[in-house]
Amino acid sequence: MSTVGDGYGSQYHLRCWVNGNQSSLDAHIENAYRDLNLPPIDFIRWVSPIESDEFRELAGMEYFSDGGRDDVVNSWSRFWPQSGRPQMWDGWAVVRFKDGTEEILVVEAKANSLEFETPGTGSKGNSRTKILRSLDETKAFLNVPTDAVWHETYYQFCNRLTALYFLNEQVEVPSRLLMIYFIGDQFPDGRDCPQSQDAWESLISKMHQAIKLPRGHRYSARVIDVFPSVTSNHSHCCLGSICVWLFRRFIRLRLWVNSSGPRLQQRCRASKTRTSWPGHPGLRQGHTAKPGLCP
Repeated sequence: MSTVGDGYGSQYHLRCWVNGNQSSLDAHIENAYRDLNLPPIDFIRWVSPIESDEFRELAGMEYFSDGGRDDVVNSWSRFWPQSGRPQMWDGWAVVRFKDGTEEILVVEAKANSLEFETPGTGSKGNSRTKILRSLDETKAFLNVPTDAVWHETYYQFCNRLTALYFLNEQVEVPSRLLMIYFIGDQFPDGRDCPQSQDAWESLISKMHQAIKLPRGHRYSARVIDVFPSVTSNHSHCCLGSICVWLFRRFIRLRLWVNSSGPRLQQRCRASKTRTSWPGHPGLRQGHTAKPGLCP
């Protein structure tokens, strides 16, 4: 995702849901897991985007580098080019099941049809060769026809599927791809934003046909689609933003008072001894400051 919109856009909404209404977003995910007859979830731990971490988005397999899994990072460098622009994940979470096992959720979020139909790869030379080889390997695993074009339109979704294949098959890290399709967004420029789940599912079906992804493919249960409405989260996000703003203002005021307190008290004591404030429009010559205004 690109620049964060002011009250609109997938990046804005994802940050709001994860940091201001996480329980509702988790409920969407848990419902999707139940629909797929997956094991019951104990809890979901969001790693990104987190406000305390400045909403940092993870690149490539950065999560495993932070966690000391150098084997995953090294395998990824052989599987996918490390030069140029890396894959940036809109979100990242860890799902813990009630039986104690865990899996990774790599997250992509969409709010308008324009960002859904992503352009192709711009990589050249050896990087392009490595990308095409990994895409073809994933296509073969999913029984996608060899003539399917994955490096042009819808390339982002295809390379996310390829990363999912890498995690589950190459390094055996149980993972799923969570696609969050926000319903009912509105952009200032009037771009098309799906206003219903049916509208999103029509676009998804069109994409699957274009990349020749068969129905019931091997990762059908590893790609999770959820469709939260931005209007249902608006009040939570606004209230959360107001509370955060007020709290920050309070902290800044306290810090200012603590740092400026002695200087202000000194000034107030000095003002009490004055018999006049020359030039002050509210006090005539000879008037004194009223008691009780300063400590």
